[in-house]
Amino acid sequence: MNIKLDKLPEIFPVKAQANLSGKEVYFSVPISVSAEATAKTLVKPREICCWPPENAIAICYSPTPLSNGNECRLASKANTFGQLNEPQAVASVRACDPILMSLIDGIESARYAPSLILGE
Repeated sequence: MNIKLDKLPEIFPVKAQANLSGKEVYFSVPISVSAEATAKTLVKPREICCWPPENAIAICYSPTPLSNGNECRLASKANTFGQLNEPQAVASVRACDPILMSLIDGIESARYAPSLILGE
């Protein structure tokens, strides 16, 4: 199903298996979201992105294989929708780790603060 980014919270909590690309963690989600006008390839560390080409959530926490210098660069444009609230959690993720991501209650509708839990 293809949905608008503002409907993304409806899929949470999400259980998935981690994939890695350098210092980027991404995992499949059960939806399809089109790139919006604000989609970008350069993101801030720990910024949560909905990555349309892969139907995935992506979190860069340091330079990726495509980065120049210290930037966080995705392979293609993604919609950003939040900031990870546990910076240490994402750096410890390994390929194939189980992930549970949920939203924290009470966050304003325009931006979300996902919670990332390993080992679920």
